[in-house]
Amino acid sequence: YSTMYVGKFYLADAGYATRPGILPPYRGVRNHLQEFHGPNRPTSPKELFNHHHSSLRTTVERAFAAINNRFKILSNRPFIPLKSQPKVVIACCVIHNWILDNGPDEFVDDEPTWYHHLPGSSNRVSDRESDVHEWAAKRDSIAQQMWNDRERLANNDASDSRSSASTI
Repeated sequence: YSTMYVGKFYLADAGYATRPGILPPYRGVRNHLQEFHGPNRPTSPKELFNHHHSSLRTTVERAFAAINNRFKILSNRPFIPLKSQPKVVIACCVIHNWILDNGPDEFVDDEPTWYHHLPGSSNRVSDRESDVHEWAAKRDSIAQQMWNDRERLANNDASDSRSSASTI
């Protein structure tokens, strides 16, 4: 990962360690969507984080599959210079999104400024222990906030159903 943007992070699979800008699922905790079906709902903040993490990863994988199916240049062995390959991927994504919005039969206008670098980028990723702990704490905070939101919504639903039952 050559570029990290301030305030952003990559979702990674369990094969990656937590480090600055990289948030894998919790290890030793359920983390596959099929493990959460039916009555097997998340029972802790870490399980809820892993459930959302898995759902997002599945969505990203489906998006990549759709783009790879539409643009065969992405599925074949690259024949263009390595430096140009990211631009080809971005161009395919832009065209794919345009087709989704406008349909495949419309004319594509020139857009010379479609590719730009975001401010706050860095070409170096730190592996310092303090940074690793900071990102693990960020993941814990996200998981806890998801859990708190879920509990609050469940409590609101329960109080709404009690108040509507008492008015019958």
